[in-house]
Amino acid sequence: MKKLAFVVLFSVFFLCCSLSYAQKYIAFSMKKAKQMILSLNNRTQLPLEVYYLGNITDIRGFIYDKKKKDFIIIGINDPAGPQITLDELCVAFRSVFIYGKSPYVTLTPSKEKGFFDVYMNEGIKNTPLGKALLDIGVSIQQMFKNNSQVFVLSIVSEVRKTKDVAVIKGFELRTLTDDKKSKLWNRKGPIFMKLKAISQLIAIFLTWEQMHVNTSELWFWLKEYKISPLNTPDKINSFYHLSCAVRVLGAAFFKEEKEKDIKLFKKRALKKRPKNKVSWSFELNKKEDTSVNEKEEKAIELLSKAVMLTDLKKSYYEALDLYADIIKMFPKWGLPFYLRGCVRDELGHYQDAIKDYEKAIKLDAMRSMAYVNKGYSYNYLGMHKKALKELNKAIKLSPYNIDAYNNRGIAFCGIGKYKKGISDFEDVVKIVPNFSLAYVNLGKAYFCLGKYKRAINELNKAIKLSPSLAEAYCNRGIAYRYMGEYKKALKNFNKAIQIKPYYAYAYLQRGLTYEDLCEWKKADRDIGEAVRLDPRVFSVYIMSVIKLNPRNAVEYHERGHAYFCIGQWKKAIADFDKAINMRPGFASAYFYRGLSYDNLKDYKKAIQDYSKAIELFPEDAVMYNNRGTAYYSCKEYKKALSDFSKAIELDPEKPVFYENRVRVYSRLGKNKEACEDAKHACDLGRCKLYHFLAEKGICK
Repeated sequence: MKKLAFVVLFSVFFLCCSLSYAQKYIAFSMKKAKQMILSLNNRTQLPLEVYYLGNITDIRGFIYDKKKKDFIIIGINDPAGPQITLDELCVAFRSVFIYGKSPYVTLTPSKEKGFFDVYMNEGIKNTPLGKALLDIGVSIQQMFKNNSQVFVLSIVSEVRKTKDVAVIKGFELRTLTDDKKSKLWNRKGPIFMKLKAISQLIAIFLTWEQMHVNTSELWFWLKEYKISPLNTPDKINSFYHLSCAVRVLGAAFFKEEKEKDIKLFKKRALKKRPKNKVSWSFELNKKEDTSVNEKEEKAIELLSKAVMLTDLKKSYYEALDLYADIIKMFPKWGLPFYLRGCVRDELGHYQDAIKDYEKAIKLDAMRSMAYVNKGYSYNYLGMHKKALKELNKAIKLSPYNIDAYNNRGIAFCGIGKYKKGISDFEDVVKIVPNFSLAYVNLGKAYFCLGKYKRAINELNKAIKLSPSLAEAYCNRGIAYRYMGEYKKALKNFNKAIQIKPYYAYAYLQRGLTYEDLCEWKKADRDIGEAVRLDPRVFSVYIMSVIKLNPRNAVEYHERGHAYFCIGQWKKAIADFDKAINMRPGFASAYFYRGLSYDNLKDYKKAIQDYSKAIELFPEDAVMYNNRGTAYYSCKEYKKALSDFSKAIELDPEKPVFYENRVRVYSRLGKNKEACEDAKHACDLGRCKLYHFLAEKGICK
């Protein structure tokens, strides 16, 4: 059976509508709700009116009362609609202002038959909102069980806003299936209504963020309000074969509204506000307009397909084509520029991504995530000062966004200001104590300051929070390597590669650790694999290591090795000198210093270093071979012969050792022995020397 796929894709777009005739609205004050919560001794005393947002089930917009610094949610009570809780509202709130990401849940077939693995993005795992999205996905599996592909698109179309009022408009559901025969959803059913409620929650906060209203009251809802714990599973059992992805995405058309057109909405709501109540009702007489412009509807359809191609199918170039079509239709719409920038980031087209983010910012000046992603792109290009400039703007607009602080910390570290970077990473964990990537970055920053034990401590925290985070193991392995604790380093690199088999940098670091231990075969294998996986990884690593300011033997060895790899032998020798002075038993430093002297044709010093390395590692065939070549260059053929013979004794499967001994036998006039070794090398796969001797008539 072919692999099954299913997507629930929520493209949340919102808009103002005219208000329905004689419609009764409910207003809910976030400021009053906070005051009531703070006055209670415990959560069990929380009135239902507060927890259920004054019984709003259908959100229509919000008002920001600048005078009283109050954020007021406006909606209606539809008896058919599900209740919206304060916990769900806070999770949506944090998704926008802390994580800057769309809530996202996936169900994919597990290796264990009959089970599905559950993934939830940062911020919604173990929350009521995450559980609601998971339940929706499971219900849809049952609803579309006979399909192999299902795409469900929930859409809020438009938002009209002034500086302190926003009203959302239009909600529709699109269902696309592979057989094109699936029944439409019951638009009054519980799943549809819950989708609508979740979409509206994300929508109102995206509008608030877009308008950049007062943020002084954010901290209570972002951090201090305690959401009831709700464990969401990492795996569920299912008899169906549909994979499922549930996402709530962004907002579509923002349209500025003239104050006179919607000021009545604000005026009527505030006029009816009682002094000491968290919620109240008011009426407004205006005919509701639910129509959507045909051209806008087409653009939203294309945008939804583009998002699906990006998130589910990873068909980035197809998505780019769709974004180009959308932008042609609406060149002054900021969202497709922003989303196209995200796709270009995925492709590594950072310069083009930056141009798209610049356009998105110009069209929607308060789009904080565009500044964050622009900074991210500059970081990847190594343009850290430009990244700082963009990330400072992002933090000014959205002072609780952890991606902004995290990326700014990376930028600070990129220009060597590690303490400022550490300060930003610490701000991240103050906001989200369980954000494992911040601990990884803290570990990297402390590592760069030479505080390896502190780095390991931070990386331990990351691993405790995310036991499958390969980057944390790799960086902890590097810290152990720099402390000379090679067994622990190898254990961490092994774990990183086990988790992430295509992790080029982990292979590289494991290979370098084997070099430190003079295990050349394993080193060559791992470094070769690293370069195969990422052809630039070794050269990028070498150039970054040259910028080191060494403090201990391993660091001097590291930089010396980098200089050796680019042919700067004298600088390499100077660093190996310091490494050996700090650690007299550092065999690899003697070996590479010997190689450096060898390349400078100072063979006597090379022989001295090889001899010291052999004293430390007497069973290493490569060291005997290299000392043999140095003796050969000094015309000390008998000593060279002895070393090549010892190398062959230790590793009889290495053809180059036989070839080197051939040259010595030839110098000593022992053609029979030379031919035997040349033939042996040919049997091992290297026949060029044997054929040359045969052509000369030396070998028959």
